[in-house]
Order: sequence, then C-alpha cells, then structure tokens
Amino acid sequence: MLPAGLRGAGRRWQSRVHLSALPRNPARKPGPPRQKLLRARSRHDPAGRYRAVSGPRRLAVHDGRQPRQLDGQPLPGRSGRRDRDRPASEPGRPRHGGHVLDRWLRELDQAVDLVHRHALEPDRRHLLSVTQNPAPALSDPARAFLENLIGAPLRDAPLWLEALTHGSTGEPRNYERLEFLGDRVLGLVIAEWLHERGTDNEGKLSQRLNALVSRDTNASVARSIGLGPHMRLGKQARDDGGTDSDNILGDVMEAVLGASFMTRGFEPTRALVRRLWADAVEGRVGQQKHPKSALQEWAAGNRRKTPEYRVVERSGPDHAAHFTVSVAINGVGAVEASGSSKQEAETAAAAEFLRRFG
Repeated sequence: MLPAGLRGAGRRWQSRVHLSALPRNPARKPGPPRQKLLRARSRHDPAGRYRAVSGPRRLAVHDGRQPRQLDGQPLPGRSGRRDRDRPASEPGRPRHGGHVLDRWLRELDQAVDLVHRHALEPDRRHLLSVTQNPAPALSDPARAFLENLIGAPLRDAPLWLEALTHGSTGEPRNYERLEFLGDRVLGLVIAEWLHERGTDNEGKLSQRLNALVSRDTNASVARSIGLGPHMRLGKQARDDGGTDSDNILGDVMEAVLGASFMTRGFEPTRALVRRLWADAVEGRVGQQKHPKSALQEWAAGNRRKTPEYRVVERSGPDHAAHFTVSVAINGVGAVEASGSSKQEAETAAAAEFLRRFG
C-alpha cells in the first residue's frame, strides 16, 4: 500500500516527503549550514508537517506541480546519479537521504508500471492462438456413429466431442470427467440388473458386478460397436496403438455413457447399457466378435475373473518387433501366442484360449 503522502498521485509524486520517509542516522554529525533541514511552510503545508532540503540544492523530490525541474533534482525512474547531484564539499558522498529515496521511488515507479502494463493489457498471444486454432468440432462420421448408437439426434455436440477426446490431444477438455460419471451410471445399471436376475448372495453379486463393469469388459463392448476409429487421440498415442488399447477403449466407453446421461437422462442411458451389455450379462459369445471381447464375455458369463494379459517376451528391432503374450483366467488356465505387435499377440492368445477352454 502506498504511503499516505503518495496516495492519489498516480504516476507522479507529491512535493514533500513525510518525516518518517527520510532515513535517519543519529551517529552522523550535522552537515554544513547550507544543508540544514528547515520547515517548509506553504499553502500546501500550512502546519509545516513536512521537510524540504534547503540551500543551493533546494527540493530533493520531484514535484508534479512545479513548472520545471529544479537544478540537481533527480526524476523518479532515472537510474544512476550524476556528479552534479553531489554537494561540492563532499564529492564522493551522496546527498543526505537522496540515494535511498531515489532507489525507493524508482523501484515503486517500476512496480506500478509493471502492474498497470500486465494487469490491464490483454494477452495478445492468447488472442492470436484462439484465432489461429478454432475450437474443434464433431466430425460427420463421429456424429453419425453416435446418433446411430443412441438412436436419436445429438444434443450438446461439444459434450459428446469431449467424451471422445483423449488427454494426449493436449486439449483442456477431455473424457476424464465424463468417464467418472459414466462409471457410476454403469455400475448402478448393472447392479440393478443383476439384482433382478437371480437370488445369488452378496458375495457372488459383487464378483459378477466387478467383472461386468471392469475396464476389460468395457473395452470389449467398445470394440463390438466400433468405437475405436472415432476416438480423438494425439499422434503419439495413435502410433502406439491407442485405438485398440483396453485402457483407452474402456475409459471412452464410460465417457460415452456419461455424455448420454448428461444429455438424455437416466432411463435412455439404462436402456443403452442393457442393449450393449446383454451378451456379457447373459454369457453369450458370438463367433463374429473380437476374440478379446468374446473371451471377456465368456469369463463374465461363467462367473470367472477377468482375463489377465502379460507380455512374456519382446524381441527384434522396433520396425520388426516380435511379441509373445500370455493370457490367463484364474481357475481355468493360461495360454501363450505371438504376433508382430502387442495387440496382435493378445488377440491371438484370446482366440487360442477360447479354442482350448471355451
């Protein structure tokens, strides 16, 4: 906060300095008579509460109301001192208190400049980035896919776009918040569904619920509806096979359910879940399904834990890599298969597991 003597002065300072603003050095001997501090009584200070430097040098602080700069008077913001600002009798020493006030006023002036310049001026770089990079829009194929999935025209297209957007794109809005919501909606619908279907005890209901809402099951459902090509990923994530990643597919599937709940409500979203998860809940495995989806549904239908995939070996250079993957279901067995990518090896292992144990 500015001292009382400087308030309301804007960029220019008052003509007098309060006594408390001047440095005091009791050990210093009094200077020559021409540097004696006298009371300044003027129409601006009839009570004489302020001091001014008398003698040949006159005022030491800039006055915004005076018609001109007095000789030897430094302006605020000027760096350095000139030899003529020093008393002739003491060429190597600054005037009493002058260097302290000069530095204080200069730093304060710079701080005010900084605040006004950056607080009131718009961020032109941000404005340019917004102009050059307009907000993305939902593509026509993605819109058609989603409208066919829910059986109705889309409302709030930006929210659906958010549900398809992975964090690797670098955009501030991605699917994470909608995934959080969709996970809760999915769990409620599946729990209600399992409660209606039979008389299993709480332990078995919890086991089936955990299997049916797992990321692997969600990824299987996402593959069965062809969600992968419509997800928005960054270049690196797409090059790394993100469109077939169980983690990303499962998360985006839940985000889609979250967007459905936000735009259409609970009842239409419950109907969507029951339609998409029917095979997993009933334990039906269709031959046309992706092997990983089929294996996931087989495990859920037979009340088994979700399949666990593990890379056993990776060999060869990056441009010709070879992967060996193992898939296991607790209490059933495990198999291994190979492929030129991790996803290909996992698919082959799932197909082999179904052939052997399904």
